[in-house]
Amino acid sequence: MDNQKPSHLGAPTLVHNVATFAEMMAHLRSQPIIAIDTESDSLYSYYPKVCLIQISTAIVNGNTADSNTATVAETDLNVADYLLDPLRFTEFSELDDVLSDPTKEIILHAASNDILTMQRDFGFSFNHIFDTQLAARILGWQYSGLARLLEDHFGIVSDKKMQLTNWGRRPLTSEQITYAQMDTHFLLALRQIQLNELAQRGRLEEAQEAFELLSHIDFQERTP
Repeated sequence: MDNQKPSHLGAPTLVHNVATFAEMMAHLRSQPIIAIDTESDSLYSYYPKVCLIQISTAIVNGNTADSNTATVAETDLNVADYLLDPLRFTEFSELDDVLSDPTKEIILHAASNDILTMQRDFGFSFNHIFDTQLAARILGWQYSGLARLLEDHFGIVSDKKMQLTNWGRRPLTSEQITYAQMDTHFLLALRQIQLNELAQRGRLEEAQEAFELLSHIDFQERTP
């Protein structure tokens, strides 16, 4: 099954040098909501590593998205996507200043694994998290896997086999790039759907308490 790329999904910004990283950071510093994901080579390496960092932010009507007012449609259609390649560009430690900023909400799906691998490889920390998989479970949704959530809520079919490809090989294929981009592009709109439902059902405080626990996860290095 191939990835079904939405017609409105533009090309992501590939971040692999000083100039593109500076451009991305200038944008991220102004954003209150940031979606992030990673791809690793765990199936192809004895010592797995993060091989790609996907980042997305929402722009509403040309302005920075506000977490309390951005609608689903606006968030979905006005998204800036970045793919940071840590195998080609390694001087990105200042990204931690953004990710650890408690005034910024960081959206992840199944957050614990990504948090641990980014701590392990880059020393990143997180203080304000929204986990879309955890939110789906708190809401009692039938499915909590990202591929199924994208299909159910946005009609997007992603090729799950892409997750099993070698993300440590360069150059990345166009299929890998599209798959990686969609992993974070739709998290912004998914979060808005879940945020609204959590508030309507009186479960928002419970979710926020669960998200808070994720910020205390610590990576403990294990000898293979």
